[in-house]
Amino acid sequence: DALLQRRIDSLSWITFTHLGIPPVDTSLLALAVDELQKIDNFKVPRDKLVCVLNSCLVINDVLKRALVESGSAGRPLSADDFLPMLIIAVVLANPPRLQSNVEFVAAFRHPSRLVAEDAYFLTALQSAVAFVKEASPKVLDVSEEDYERLCAEALAEKGYSPDGQPPPVEAATTAAAKAAELSSATRQALLERVAALPMRFEGVSVRHLKIGDMASLLEEYREMAKLLRDVSQGTFQE
Repeated sequence: DALLQRRIDSLSWITFTHLGIPPVDTSLLALAVDELQKIDNFKVPRDKLVCVLNSCLVINDVLKRALVESGSAGRPLSADDFLPMLIIAVVLANPPRLQSNVEFVAAFRHPSRLVAEDAYFLTALQSAVAFVKEASPKVLDVSEEDYERLCAEALAEKGYSPDGQPPPVEAATTAAAKAAELSSATRQALLERVAALPMRFEGVSVRHLKIGDMASLLEEYREMAKLLRDVSQGTFQE
């Protein structure tokens, strides 16, 4: 997730021209961007997918308006119209934990529910993510020198260090910093609590999880989330 987020940040310079589509006012994509940024706020696949669906419907509407304004209202939209616009929205949004969220929805949304528009738009988002990962100077129609320079400038503008490290996070707001402030006895109690967590799914790929695992996985998540919250808020007790 962190690598993908950095990759998207490095491509924040791309424009409609680089993707071979007519430009539109990016403010028209604001709602689509907002919906993509909301994906990580939800827990269940259906709610995450609703965000994807809403974003894609906004993009569809923007494209239809563009066709009307260009005098091509009768022409049906195609993937060649839609996917580049979705890529632009993904770059503008750079949603947190995008890779994990896409894989989570694909793995746990029941196949009987993942049909029609839902399936099409999720596949489109997967394609947009794949494009971002593989976008090369040739694909974006820029020289290798310009590509490297633009990516470096984009990362610097986003606050990355010269060696590519992400912008620093305020230490006081992290659970790790809070844990460091605990007394030695309390830290020992915290370590024992962490060691007592079952962690049955720590090394399990999402592709190997089963529906029957969900109850246990959710319970582990709740235990870890509560522990993290208690430490972050300074309310952890031995």
